[in-house]
Amino acid sequence: MKKIIILGFLFLVLASQTWSQEKCEAPVWKVGDKWTHKDAAGATFTSEVVDIQQDVFVLKSQALQSLLAFDKKTLNLKFLIGEGGQKMLPQMGRKLYNFPLFVGKKWTESFSFTSTGAQRTIDVTREYEIENIGEVKTPAGTFKTYVIYLKEGVRDFGARGWARYWYSPEVKTWIKRELEKTPYWIESRMYDVELTSYELK
Repeated sequence: MKKIIILGFLFLVLASQTWSQEKCEAPVWKVGDKWTHKDAAGATFTSEVVDIQQDVFVLKSQALQSLLAFDKKTLNLKFLIGEGGQKMLPQMGRKLYNFPLFVGKKWTESFSFTSTGAQRTIDVTREYEIENIGEVKTPAGTFKTYVIYLKEGVRDFGARGWARYWYSPEVKTWIKRELEKTPYWIESRMYDVELTSYELK
């Protein structure tokens, strides 16, 4: 009996190590794939794949007016699509995933946006790293995930904050987000978000 338990434990450890060493390629989304998340304030928002074009998946999110076009190979955000069909470059971050994913992978991105309050251009730098893999429990279920650690900084002010995203290959998107509890992240409702339900076609 002890041998069976030990062998079972070793199998789980080895399977976990193998999973963490493998490269995770970008998911293949289908029209109708849908995910609903809930933030710390209790508000929910749904994202749905509404179109597939030659090199991008087109996503509609209740949180934004524009459609989001993601590169099929990397799932980086390539452009936004306005109500009139015009393409626009996104001001904010474009490389949350940057597939393929594997433990230890690192990448960076920089972008700028105009602050209406400060009436100036704000330069932002982000550093990403796949920290490890981990099992995460959410209202939608428990899933194996890649843990994406993000450090963000505003160049001129020296302000910095961190965030973590948990990406599930099974669900094909991130299922949990946690932001550092500091004034860097202005809106407290953004701190913690979890997946509550999903539907894959």
